[in-house]
Amino acid sequence: ARLTSRQHDIARSLAQHNPELARWFRSAAVLARDHRPSAWPELVAHLGRDLMNRLPEYFDVPRPPRIEYPNIVGELVKALGDELDVEGDVALSGAALEALRALVEAHRTNTARPGPAMLFAAAGRAPSPLASHRISLDQAWRETQKAFVAAVHMRSVGKRPVAAAEVLALLSRFEDLLAAQLGAVSFWSLEEELQEIAALTEPTRSDLDRALVLARGEAINSFLRSLSSPAWLAPMQAAGLFESPTPTEVLADGAYRTPFWEPSRFLARTASQAPDEVTETLLSLPETDNARVHRDIIDAALAMPAEQAERIASVVPSLLSGPYPMFAAEPAAQLAARLVMDGRVDAGVALAGFLFTSEAVVTADWGLGVDVGFRHLFDSDYSFAEAIGVVGAAFADYAPLGGLRLFTDVLARTLDEELRARGQEGPEESSYVWRKAIDDHAQNARDWEVRDALVLAIRDLAGSITEADPGSATEVLAVLATYEHLIFRRLALHLVRLAEFPAAVGLRRAAMLDRDAFDDRRIHREMFLLQRERFGELAAADRGQIISWIESGPADEETWRNAFEQFEGR
Repeated sequence: ARLTSRQHDIARSLAQHNPELARWFRSAAVLARDHRPSAWPELVAHLGRDLMNRLPEYFDVPRPPRIEYPNIVGELVKALGDELDVEGDVALSGAALEALRALVEAHRTNTARPGPAMLFAAAGRAPSPLASHRISLDQAWRETQKAFVAAVHMRSVGKRPVAAAEVLALLSRFEDLLAAQLGAVSFWSLEEELQEIAALTEPTRSDLDRALVLARGEAINSFLRSLSSPAWLAPMQAAGLFESPTPTEVLADGAYRTPFWEPSRFLARTASQAPDEVTETLLSLPETDNARVHRDIIDAALAMPAEQAERIASVVPSLLSGPYPMFAAEPAAQLAARLVMDGRVDAGVALAGFLFTSEAVVTADWGLGVDVGFRHLFDSDYSFAEAIGVVGAAFADYAPLGGLRLFTDVLARTLDEELRARGQEGPEESSYVWRKAIDDHAQNARDWEVRDALVLAIRDLAGSITEADPGSATEVLAVLATYEHLIFRRLALHLVRLAEFPAAVGLRRAAMLDRDAFDDRRIHREMFLLQRERFGELAAADRGQIISWIESGPADEETWRNAFEQFEGR
């Protein structure tokens, strides 16, 4: 009757292994409750020490195999040979050194006590999914055991005897360890206690330490998911919970599993409440290949003010340079857009330029040519295109010319990469093959492909810039003229056809009266639309010139005729 409900549960659980364990535990609990005899603290510590020493035996924790010392020592003597008779120091090497090492390792194995993790496993407890939690449990058990040992003996003259409060605290932590890690109390009972701790508004390191002892297996993740106050940040840091991100798990078939890591998810949840503290914690996290952790870092930046978000953005390229970037690439694009909208345009440009850079790779070799694909950070070309849209919309509203320069540069580098993969030199000359029309057209079947997505972004930005400010058209055309690739010439023709600005009429006339452009099948679509929609702007003489070209046929008619006959076979 003098025991608490929990103490009764622990005693019953221990009795299932051996009644003596239960008797000793009850005795310790009664002594602590009654505070007598006067030496009760030392008696409680004695009982606690012996229980912790003997529990591995009663829980059938595997012991190391018996060491055959005579055989090991015999091997050492044999290896030493005549060296045993040498007086003074002897430098060991080779077989003699290896034999000595074997002896030392055998002794360590034989004298080492089973670790707490082995005891918890023998009790049927699944290990914690968090490395830092496993370390914390190991420390809690060992420190409690060490403290019991220190409290047992009479102190030397002049030294303070063990404080009763210290022994009570030790017994309380020992009870929590027995209840949770040795399974003496049900999971749901422990869960209720953990949720009460999680609800604390001003938690201390002691509160967290108790939660770490009470949480077994996956319960630690449930507890951390319940935390919503940044007041937990300092205790979590002190407990080392941010020191060991869970790594990506590579499976036997080559696939991989990317687990959630609750400490980083906590930081993402509390970033808006304590941006400075969370930023410092995020920037001090160890390197990890876990893309979910990377996503949490970026999600935290999205919840922060611009100043802290920009600091986080500076490390995103290093995060996404690992082998598994796909979880974090899309929120990183949102972060780039957010930086632009917050006026941090340079940071947004730098991040977006990194995100949308791709590597051209040969996907098939047909002998006469190769197929080329583009490897990027996103999980698909569709996601790449969606991210382009998100970032492009931000630039359109807040820094359109900056966005235009960004996307033209990225497209130019992408086309350079493609030429490299194909083993070709010079500017791109074949965009009419993969992008039939700059305008929306049924034959543009792959608007989500890397090159097409960039073309759309440039086209739409150029159009919105000149529509909002016709005077800026000259600057827009100058940006497009920076690059020699054919696609930029086609984009310029598209813009000149649609836009109304002071020099537009003259530029349209010059384009329509360019005989080489008129005959260039690579820009046929853009020239056709220009002449169809703007032919009426020309003077009569200019119109007559173009009509005469039509009547006389193509300047390279023979080339066209031969190509047709070769294609048709007649």
